[in-house]
Amino acid sequence: MEQTHEECRLVGLSATLPNYHDVGTFLRVKPSNLFFFDNSFRPVPLEQQYIGITEKKALKRYQAMNDVVYDKVMEHAGKSQVLIFVHSRKETAKTAKAIRDACLEKDTLSAFLREGSASTEILRSEASQVANVDLRDLIPYGFAIHHAGMTRVDRTLVEDLFADRHLQMLGRAGRPQYDSKGKGVMITHHSELQYYLSLMNQQASSLPIESQMISKLADTLNAEVVLGTINNVSDAMNWLGYTYLYIRMVKSPTLYGITQEQAVRALLFCT
Repeated sequence: MEQTHEECRLVGLSATLPNYHDVGTFLRVKPSNLFFFDNSFRPVPLEQQYIGITEKKALKRYQAMNDVVYDKVMEHAGKSQVLIFVHSRKETAKTAKAIRDACLEKDTLSAFLREGSASTEILRSEASQVANVDLRDLIPYGFAIHHAGMTRVDRTLVEDLFADRHLQMLGRAGRPQYDSKGKGVMITHHSELQYYLSLMNQQASSLPIESQMISKLADTLNAEVVLGTINNVSDAMNWLGYTYLYIRMVKSPTLYGITQEQAVRALLFCT
């Protein structure tokens, strides 16, 4: 933008990063304008729990995870809403149906939806208007799914029913207007448990956000040459000094295949 003399204001927002100072340096943010908000800034305290599944076989591991999810959901059934995040669209319906079926088998569905209640009638009525087959099957029981593969109409319906508290699902944990505290439960493979513990507890100082530009550096550099931004080696070095790649190279040169001496020379050249 300096080369083209275009004025632009950038406001950077992100989830908490281990190396937020690097991102601030990359964006040329003054220290006084760089803000870091940890969990102490939450308006509602968040309790976190981590569960590792030790089962090796995929099918048994999946069942074990569903059993844990059911138990955790039942702890909050009738008290608060619960939202379950999974890693694919297909899993949303599979997981919701697994919990619904477990409730039917154990006769615990009334903890979510009382027969004859106003919510029961509303959900049955709305279900007839739903396009998604899985959602249409789940809504009468007080369960729903939500993902980008659904129609906008179906997603809006789920959001509205959730907002009106007809669906026993949990929104973002710890909403100031509804909750005195929030709770998040992470269920994963036991082998990955320590990774998530360190990541979520912000102890992952050894896992900073790195630049991925190196693999596309030649293409990006050529594009700048075509645009007329870079005309010689000096321009190229100056341009490199504005990249996040440069910021991280200076901090961790060996990670990017250069020596400490080369990093120092680059630092002197680009500043």
